[in-house]
Amino acid sequence: MTVSTNSPDLFPEPVHRGRSCTWENSNATATAALQRILNHNHGRWHVYINDKRFHSHTAHNVLTLWALGGNETELEASYKESSKYHKPAIVPPGKISRKNWKEYLGDASYYQAYLDFFRDEVKENGIKLSLEEYIFSKNANVACRTVKSPDMLSRMLDQLMHPLIHLGFACEFGQPGLIAEGLAYVAVHKDSSRAVITIEEGEPASDCASSQTDTFTVLKRVIEDPDLGLAKFEGYLETAKKLGEKIKAYATQWSLEGSIDARIEELAWITTMMYGIGGWEGPDKKLNADFFHFHLLTSSMSLSSLATYLNPASQRLLLRNYFNSFLVWYVARGRATINIERFYMDDAGSSLAKVSESSILLSENGTDVTVESIADSKSWSTLRYEAIHHPDEHFSSLQRPLLHYSKMYGETPKGTFANSILDGAEELDGSLFLRVARLTSERTTWRGDGQLDPQWDYRGFYSDESKKHRC
Repeated sequence: MTVSTNSPDLFPEPVHRGRSCTWENSNATATAALQRILNHNHGRWHVYINDKRFHSHTAHNVLTLWALGGNETELEASYKESSKYHKPAIVPPGKISRKNWKEYLGDASYYQAYLDFFRDEVKENGIKLSLEEYIFSKNANVACRTVKSPDMLSRMLDQLMHPLIHLGFACEFGQPGLIAEGLAYVAVHKDSSRAVITIEEGEPASDCASSQTDTFTVLKRVIEDPDLGLAKFEGYLETAKKLGEKIKAYATQWSLEGSIDARIEELAWITTMMYGIGGWEGPDKKLNADFFHFHLLTSSMSLSSLATYLNPASQRLLLRNYFNSFLVWYVARGRATINIERFYMDDAGSSLAKVSESSILLSENGTDVTVESIADSKSWSTLRYEAIHHPDEHFSSLQRPLLHYSKMYGETPKGTFANSILDGAEELDGSLFLRVARLTSERTTWRGDGQLDPQWDYRGFYSDESKKHRC
């Protein structure tokens, strides 16, 4: 089944909204190519590229490349490559309507029907109301009479939060067509987080500023709980079933009072620490670039964009449930060591060699530069160039949040977190994001001929060796 669209209403030129992230691209030709690809991709391919429920990353890839400054040729090449292994859209068994939309949730064969339905809903009600009604409302999460619980919040966090990531891109770039795709993504995913989902978040107290519990404090408590240790990876769903009640009890200690932006910033720091500091195993070893952890870092960038469309109660539900799921993944992967002091002491990137941005010759100024010739000059300019041209589709999606967080929080001075109970937190500063990006670059090196070494790690953090420097 092939569906062609050519609607500027579905895929308009990206426009910044609220706290949206920084974009490097202002090239009209690249923007036109982006819109053309998104239109062509919409409805043409299934959400899953195979029967194992592996996801299509096409929209994520081209939007990331565009935001990093990719040109028309680079965007088209990315789409051409991803199209080679996509699964065409299939004719669904039936149509989806407001009367029956809860009846076929989790059934991937209905993806196209859900896409058609949500496209109409977004067109009629807009992005904000569609998100509120079909993700965050009680009706979208609680059983009603003979209809089982829809669990849309849980579905949004399924499979390493890919539905959330898609909705994050849709909101960041203001793409109604991607919102419809994202809602359809959610609808055909499983309710794997049901055991740890919070359906209703109370109003934050106005007089508790002095007793707020931050994510660092919760993380410390989770690390020190002997009942949360696992000897091997048992899977997210099994971990949620087995330990979800206890993990959720810790997660709900996180205070959501005050600025939503400040709470989102907490998640930016903690997801970066989990992936980067958690994956660092010493100065003579490459980063343990955990495949599961890096998806959590990538997904964290979706929060600020999605929050701009939500009311305050839904914003809190979003962050609460994200943190619940984050902690399940942290425990499921073996509770990676977060030794901040040793990371800053021994990190190979700690010298942060000063590189003049103007001295880096990049493709956009007409000069061809090989990856090898800039490999020793790991400024953000070179890392951005590398991300655009790297053949692994996940690489750019991981480096871009680190670039964004560096721009947002890169001037944070050492000592900012001195009052935290998390060991070594006083050492943290804004260089964290560049350090982690550099370590990622070193771990995911490629030979420049399109040939890749194994890019990501799956061994987790279960061995005694990985616990040597636990905080």
